[in-house]
Amino acid sequence: RSSSRSSSRSSSRSSSRSSLGPILQSMTMDALARRSALLNLWSRIQSVMIKSASAMIKSTTVMIESASVKIKSATVMIKSASAMIKSASAMIKSASAMIKSASAMIKSASAMVKSAMENQPVS
Repeated sequence: RSSSRSSSRSSSRSSSRSSLGPILQSMTMDALARRSALLNLWSRIQSVMIKSASAMIKSTTVMIESASVKIKSATVMIKSASAMIKSASAMIKSASAMIKSASAMIKSASAMVKSAMENQPVS
Protein backbone atom coordinates (compact mmCIF):
# COMPACT_ATOMS: atom_id res chain seq x y z
CA ARG A 1 0.00 0.00 0.00
CA SER A 2 2.69 2.47 0.89
CA SER A 3 4.51 1.87 -2.36
CA SER A 4 1.36 2.37 -4.37
CA ARG A 5 0.67 5.56 -2.44
CA SER A 6 4.14 6.95 -3.04
CA SER A 7 4.01 6.06 -6.72
CA SER A 8 0.61 7.73 -7.08
CA ARG A 9 1.97 10.82 -5.28
CA SER A 10 5.02 11.03 -7.51
CA SER A 11 2.93 10.52 -10.63
CA SER A 12 0.54 13.29 -9.54
CA ARG A 13 3.50 15.58 -8.84
CA SER A 14 5.03 14.94 -12.22
CA SER A 15 1.69 15.41 -13.95
CA SER A 16 1.15 18.73 -12.14
CA ARG A 17 4.67 19.80 -13.12
CA SER A 18 4.14 18.82 -16.70
CA SER A 19 0.81 20.68 -16.82
CA LEU A 20 2.36 23.81 -15.23
CA GLY A 21 5.15 24.01 -17.81
CA PRO A 22 3.04 25.22 -20.76
CA ILE A 23 1.09 27.59 -18.51
CA LEU A 24 4.29 29.18 -17.17
CA GLN A 25 5.70 29.33 -20.66
CA SER A 26 2.57 31.08 -22.01
CA MET A 27 2.62 33.49 -19.03
CA THR A 28 6.28 34.27 -19.74
CA MET A 29 5.52 34.80 -23.43
CA ASP A 30 2.61 37.11 -22.51
CA ALA A 31 4.85 39.07 -20.16
CA LEU A 32 7.54 39.37 -22.84
CA ALA A 33 4.95 40.47 -25.40
CA ARG A 34 3.60 43.10 -22.97
CA ARG A 35 7.12 44.27 -22.17
CA SER A 36 7.93 44.54 -25.87
CA ALA A 37 4.69 46.46 -26.52
CA LEU A 38 5.45 48.86 -23.64
CA LEU A 39 9.00 49.43 -24.88
CA ASN A 40 7.66 50.10 -28.38
CA LEU A 41 5.07 52.53 -27.00
CA TRP A 42 7.73 54.31 -24.90
CA SER A 43 9.97 54.56 -27.94
CA ARG A 44 7.11 56.16 -29.91
CA ILE A 45 6.36 58.57 -27.07
CA GLN A 46 10.02 59.61 -26.92
CA SER A 47 10.07 60.11 -30.69
CA VAL A 48 6.99 62.35 -30.51
CA MET A 49 8.51 64.29 -27.59
CA ILE A 50 11.74 64.83 -29.53
CA LYS A 51 9.82 66.00 -32.61
CA SER A 52 7.73 68.33 -30.45
CA ALA A 53 10.82 69.79 -28.78
CA SER A 54 12.45 70.25 -32.18
CA ALA A 55 9.36 72.07 -33.48
CA MET A 56 9.33 74.30 -30.39
CA ILE A 57 13.01 75.16 -30.90
CA LYS A 58 12.38 76.01 -34.57
CA SER A 59 9.36 78.14 -33.60
CA THR A 60 11.40 79.97 -30.95
CA THR A 61 14.20 80.56 -33.47
CA VAL A 62 11.71 82.04 -35.96
CA MET A 63 10.26 84.27 -33.23
CA ILE A 64 13.73 85.50 -32.27
CA GLU A 65 14.60 86.21 -35.91
CA SER A 66 11.30 88.06 -36.35
CA ALA A 67 11.97 90.14 -33.23
CA SER A 68 15.45 90.93 -34.53
CA VAL A 69 14.02 92.15 -37.85
CA LYS A 70 11.45 94.27 -35.99
CA ILE A 71 14.19 95.79 -33.82
CA LYS A 72 16.27 96.61 -36.92
CA SER A 73 13.20 98.15 -38.57
CA ALA A 74 12.47 100.23 -35.47
CA THR A 75 16.11 101.38 -35.39
CA VAL A 76 15.87 102.52 -39.02
CA MET A 77 12.59 104.33 -38.26
CA ILE A 78 14.16 106.08 -35.25
CA LYS A 79 17.15 107.19 -37.35
CA SER A 80 14.78 108.44 -40.06
CA ALA A 81 12.70 110.35 -37.49
CA SER A 82 15.90 111.84 -36.05
CA ALA A 83 16.98 112.98 -39.53
CA MET A 84 13.51 114.51 -40.10
CA ILE A 85 13.72 116.36 -36.78
CA LYS A 86 17.17 117.74 -37.69
CA SER A 87 15.84 118.80 -41.11
CA ALA A 88 12.82 120.48 -39.51
CA SER A 89 15.11 122.22 -37.01
CA ALA A 90 17.26 123.50 -39.88
CA MET A 91 14.14 124.71 -41.71
CA ILE A 92 12.95 126.52 -38.58
CA LYS A 93 16.37 128.20 -38.20
CA SER A 94 16.29 129.19 -41.89
CA ALA A 95 12.78 130.59 -41.53
CA SER A 96 13.84 132.48 -38.42
CA ALA A 97 16.77 133.98 -40.33
CA MET A 98 14.43 134.94 -43.18
CA ILE A 99 12.05 136.60 -40.72
CA LYS A 100 14.94 138.56 -39.17
CA SER A 101 16.13 139.55 -42.65
CA ALA A 102 12.61 140.63 -43.64
CA SER A 103 12.28 142.56 -40.38
CA ALA A 104 15.57 144.31 -41.10
CA MET A 105 14.39 145.11 -44.63
CA ILE A 106 11.13 146.53 -43.28
CA LYS A 107 13.06 148.68 -40.79
CA SER A 108 15.38 149.85 -43.55
CA ALA A 109 12.45 150.64 -45.84
CA SER A 110 10.69 152.44 -43.00
CA ALA A 111 13.81 154.47 -42.34
CA MET A 112 14.09 155.31 -46.06
CA VAL A 113 10.47 156.43 -46.17
CA LYS A 114 10.94 158.49 -43.03
CA SER A 115 14.10 160.07 -44.41
CA ALA A 116 12.42 160.81 -47.73
CA MET A 117 9.50 162.43 -45.98
CA GLU A 118 11.79 164.59 -43.86
CA ASN A 119 13.76 165.72 -46.92
CA GLN A 120 10.66 166.85 -48.83
CA PRO A 121 10.02 170.54 -48.79
CA VAL A 122 6.79 171.64 -47.21
CA SER A 123 4.42 172.99 -49.84
